[in-house]
Amino acid sequence: MRLTKIQAETRAKIEQLAILALPPEGLADALVATLSCALPNDGYRLFGIDETTLLINRLLAASKTDEWARREWLSEVYLRADPLGYIELPNLMRMNLPVVANQERRDMCWEYPHEALVPIDDRAHRATFHDLRCPIGGTLLASFSADDRWIASMQMYRRDASSPFRRSDVDFLRLIAPHIGQMISSSLAVERASTQTPPSDASHDASGVVVIDSDGRLRFATPAAETWMARFRDRDRFGPGTLPNAVVAAFAGMKAAKPTLFERGWTLGY
Repeated sequence: MRLTKIQAETRAKIEQLAILALPPEGLADALVATLSCALPNDGYRLFGIDETTLLINRLLAASKTDEWARREWLSEVYLRADPLGYIELPNLMRMNLPVVANQERRDMCWEYPHEALVPIDDRAHRATFHDLRCPIGGTLLASFSADDRWIASMQMYRRDASSPFRRSDVDFLRLIAPHIGQMISSSLAVERASTQTPPSDASHDASGVVVIDSDGRLRFATPAAETWMARFRDRDRFGPGTLPNAVVAAFAGMKAAKPTLFERGWTLGY
């Protein structure tokens, strides 16, 4: 791929970030801010991914205007996008599709294999795209891996229908995705190594239990769970009264896998 001047400059700046040894959130903020120079957007979010379940387990970076959109997506769309199953992050990772573009027109959904789009026609794609309140200018869906493990996923979106993402945008992000994956992986490894020693405060390790209604509302939480959720909310950049990303993702994953278990609510412990 022949890079434009701004794409070449962006790739060089991203490579320079590798030598700064930034913590995961700091690195993620710098990465997406730099990417946005070559990929102008109206919002973004970068999540950490559990390598076993492929579910979201933390927020690494998000644009300042993304909180309400992220909360809406997590509660109403995440793992509920049928029949557009090909926009779900876990499905994209299982199909080994690191970067695609989801857009209003199906013929402009770049980098999808033909068979992934076959089950739904153009009219149904467009209708469901709008029913899910997808950003009208389209969304870049990117997943980053290192050492054959998926570790992070990003959604970068536009709200201007006249400026959809181009195939060259997808190609550029695919080109640098392996390097981004390695950088995030290294930062996470340093973080894990630095937290190997158990804290002296025993309450830090206490297990918590929450009870959640089938509609995703919190019914009960033990004091230890409240402590854990407060820590997670701070990291996820959500205010009081909201469920952390990891809890919402676990709830959505269980509900998608076994919906009959959620007729009367369920218990989650961590």
